[in-house]
Amino acid sequence: MFHQQFDKQELSELDKRHRTAVVNTAGGIRTAFVGITGSDGVWNSGTFSNVTHVGAHPAQLSILFRPDHGQRHTYTNYKSSGRITLAVLPFSENERVHQTSVNAPEGVFEWTALGGEVTHHKGWSHPIPKDALWAIELSWVEEFTLSNGCIYTVGAIEKIGLGGESHFDEEGKIQFNTSPALALGLNSYLNAHLREERPYPSAKDLGF
Repeated sequence: MFHQQFDKQELSELDKRHRTAVVNTAGGIRTAFVGITGSDGVWNSGTFSNVTHVGAHPAQLSILFRPDHGQRHTYTNYKSSGRITLAVLPFSENERVHQTSVNAPEGVFEWTALGGEVTHHKGWSHPIPKDALWAIELSWVEEFTLSNGCIYTVGAIEKIGLGGESHFDEEGKIQFNTSPALALGLNSYLNAHLREERPYPSAKDLGF
């Protein structure tokens, strides 16, 4: 028995901010990425938690952007330059990760404007936050505009790089010594205190 629930009608009647909080947190815990785009040294960054794995062969990730009202600089730069880099930061950087979502004027590199440091790695298209646990560079593949105006983009993974606080184990899984910033909804961040590995479930092993 649920002690609290909403049906479609009840959700629609909630205050907008309340409804947004309900839906975004009900969507679960997600990695908070800093996305960096641009070219010729004119960089832009934003915060993204709606990033999804959409295949390993070819290796691709999707990024969901809010409706384009002419002020989606990260989306515009990603589409025009054809590249975006997603960086995962430690939980200790969660405040700066969150503030990077500010709608700053075009041409402002939000990450460094907020005091974040970057490093330049040979062969990578964008500067990467200095303390990144890992980073992923994507090349633009395609987009779909959804019925609510949000833009679903798909990018091919060109590179994955790990910082000093993370490594791939023998199975290829990313392991990290310090927790990444995880997002719950739009403005809540969590620390990953516990990690447990589970084998992929087998119907035979479970007696089905």
